[in-house]
Amino acid sequence: MWTAARSRVVRRVAVTPAIGTMTHLVTDFFEPPQILAIALPILLGSVTLIAQFLIEFEQRLAGVEETQHLRSQRMEDPVKERSQIFGELWELASTPAR
Repeated sequence: MWTAARSRVVRRVAVTPAIGTMTHLVTDFFEPPQILAIALPILLGSVTLIAQFLIEFEQRLAGVEETQHLRSQRMEDPVKERSQIFGELWELASTPAR
């Protein structure tokens, strides 16, 4: 079954080597030392992968925060209503009978 999570993984797997390959081609054009020609594509590919993970994490965290806010609002409304009722009952009970 093809899910959104799998498509994100496939995108990550495709983008990361693509960035590394483009970096390697660019570095080959300038003919740097061999260590730089190898390390720079690995570094940029790794940074790209980490950035993708951080972006997804931030999006998930925003979703969790929104859900938490909605749940707390749903719990807060009945509590306010009941405390108002108890406050009114307290006032009625504390007033002297005539």
